[in-house]
Amino acid sequence: MTRLCRGCQKATLIICFLLTIPAPAFAICDAVESLARIHNNFYVMLSAQGDLRARAAARLYPFLKALKPVEFAEALEIGDQSRRWEAIHLSISRLSREIIMGTEHPQSVLDRQTNNLAWIEKVILESGCLLDVSRGTGGSRQAPGGSDTSTDKEPPKDLNSKTSFLSAVLPIKILILLLAGAAILILRSRRYRIVKLGRLPRHSIDFTFDITHVDATVADIGQRVSAVDLSLGGMKIKVEKTIKEGVFLHLHLPIGERIGSVVWSNNFFAGILFEHNLTEEELDTLMDIGNETAPALAGAAT
Repeated sequence: MTRLCRGCQKATLIICFLLTIPAPAFAICDAVESLARIHNNFYVMLSAQGDLRARAAARLYPFLKALKPVEFAEALEIGDQSRRWEAIHLSISRLSREIIMGTEHPQSVLDRQTNNLAWIEKVILESGCLLDVSRGTGGSRQAPGGSDTSTDKEPPKDLNSKTSFLSAVLPIKILILLLAGAAILILRSRRYRIVKLGRLPRHSIDFTFDITHVDATVADIGQRVSAVDLSLGGMKIKVEKTIKEGVFLHLHLPIGERIGSVVWSNNFFAGILFEHNLTEEELDTLMDIGNETAPALAGAAT
């Protein structure tokens, strides 16, 4: 049981380490987030009227101007569609600049841009970055007239930089860590260890030792008991005085003192759960002691 817990702890540390390693497969998510902001304001620029369209263009133009289309296409990992993005980037930049300058465009001109908007939306959805994009929204951004369609943030300075799972898929990392933490808590819980105790191989033994209460303020229940059977996780003992279930005890075993708790008891016997499992070597030592004592006790009885 202890080994299982230790193994789980090691696995958790390995997972935590791996989650902080740069993850190229998810490095595009920063670029996709910028593309979603472009998508939002581009949609507003095409579908809205008057000041709302002008404000969207005023936000979008400097954002696109600061963006390097070739590097951005590489960050998006769109392969042979890079040229398409470069053409779209140029087209949107020109349109937003003209809107800022007050140039009027017939609706037919704006309608022809819908193919570009659809292409951007397709790239976002196929990126796998868990962005919920619909016409007029990108990621968590709002539809036209909503609370946030801004591109006020600067484009990433280094769109080719590697991000980690921590920034790219934070919800997934949190979920994994929570599950790993929950698994450790379950494996260490008293209830789980009691269930596992019943499944461990038991070995019949016969030797005596003393037990005392862990809490010195509790009335002394110290007594000499006999070991009946033994496993890595606990043991069954024969008692002279009934011990209350849940009590923690000092077990003065031949191999040294151990702490255990009573998981069941009656007038004659009690089941003990070790606070820390025995090692295989300790188990073998106690079994050897028990086997040596058993014949002597049998001879004395005759």
